[in-house]
Amino acid sequence: AGECGRATRLSRASDTVLLRLGPDGSPRWMRPVIGAGPQRGKSLAVAPDGSVSFGGDTVGTFTVAGRTVEPPASGGRRDAWLSRWTSDGTLQWVDAWGGPGDDLAKGVVDDGHAVTYVGAFTGTITVGGTTLDAGNRSDTLVAQRSPDGSVRWATSVTGSAGIDGAEAI
Repeated sequence: AGECGRATRLSRASDTVLLRLGPDGSPRWMRPVIGAGPQRGKSLAVAPDGSVSFGGDTVGTFTVAGRTVEPPASGGRRDAWLSRWTSDGTLQWVDAWGGPGDDLAKGVVDDGHAVTYVGAFTGTITVGGTTLDAGNRSDTLVAQRSPDGSVRWATSVTGSAGIDGAEAI
């Protein structure tokens, strides 16, 4: 499963795939993100070397490139995830985070030196060694990782409305 030119059966209609196309539009490779609950791809960036950062949200455990990822045991509804792939479709890393409500990875930029991403989170989450607390509301997450997946920094942005989040970066 996961190769272009072959039929790939996803476990549910609500799974997602990362599909790499060539300059002529022909499929090069495809990588499914599957799980018991819905998986939604929400953010995508291509680095100058062709590496791809791909993120979204999940409900429950999911599997990507044969690696099973268990989101934090926070009692949340949707948890966020982010992955990075080489230009040939090899998974470099994948991570998930979440609080007690909906947590989303909505925008990502990958310049080959840093993977910077934004989204929304609820309650308390930990990204790398940084714990962020949105209290009873939703805040905006802004974070950066090195290309190897290690977290460089993470911060939250709080507005006055009480329900915050970012759609793109």
